[in-house]
Amino acid sequence: SSEADIMDLPEPVEKEKSAPTPVKEEVAAPTLVTEPVVEEKAPEPVATRAAPIVPEEPEPEPAKKSTNYFAIGAILAVLVHLVLKINAHYTSPLGPGDSLASGRSRGVCGLLAICPLTSCDVSTAVMGDDGVFTVSQGEDVVFKIAGKVCGEDDADCVDGLAIDEDGKITIGGSRVKTLTKATVDLKPWPFTEDVTLPKTFL
Repeated sequence: SSEADIMDLPEPVEKEKSAPTPVKEEVAAPTLVTEPVVEEKAPEPVATRAAPIVPEEPEPEPAKKSTNYFAIGAILAVLVHLVLKINAHYTSPLGPGDSLASGRSRGVCGLLAICPLTSCDVSTAVMGDDGVFTVSQGEDVVFKIAGKVCGEDDADCVDGLAIDEDGKITIGGSRVKTLTKATVDLKPWPFTEDVTLPKTFL
């Protein structure tokens, strides 16, 4: 009976094998490579030194400059004129109406006498305080005459050498006497052609 029972049992139903569940392969999403975002830093303020404040100098007025130059030029022109005038008087020969006071002198070279390169023959005429008029050429005395010395109380006396309008020479208002006869020509220097030269001078 047990075998019959076993035989009568329904055959075991085989379980349907379930189809294997397909495994989905996960595809990795492409990785996007992104560059790191660099934040731009704001420029740092540069410490600057404040330039020292220099006070502006006022510009000189051109009018004043031109005025100064004009004034300097005018002064120089006057000085040059005076020097040339004095030099011309100093070098001029003595003629009618001229005089040479005691202690005064004349020179034929004038300003050229101080120039070492000059070829001028230095000649001088000096009226001394002793009433003697001397003409020298270099260091040599070439002519000398003497007259009167005016006194302090003599207001009418003409001091030094004087030549009147007729060309006559006097010293101290009196006639002259020759101490040294001339060894050179006395004309045209120190006397002009209009001056009367006595024979005792020559």
